[in-house]
Amino acid sequence: MRWGLRTSQGPRIDRLFDPRAALPPLFRRSSVLVGIVAVVGITFLIARSPQLGMGETTQLHAMSVQLLAHRLGARALGLSETAAAVAAFVALRRRFASARN
Repeated sequence: MRWGLRTSQGPRIDRLFDPRAALPPLFRRSSVLVGIVAVVGITFLIARSPQLGMGETTQLHAMSVQLLAHRLGARALGLSETAAAVAAFVALRRRFASARN
């Protein structure tokens, strides 16, 4: 069974005609439990992560900055090409969608 807005549309329509009708629940118990387990797991992983010494932190920071600055122009060009391709795809999809209607 699929969950989403479609599964709760009956009670919502009932609510339109009868303001005293109950609304469907916003969250299922399983979704809330999965969310709580995920938050607890991430908190545990963050708390148990190894701490780096000051010298290692400085070295990793220098390496990261050097990698980020390397070939910056090529990265910007690649990003702009990707953005242009996505924009063209969205424009064509909208044009074909409007032509069908």
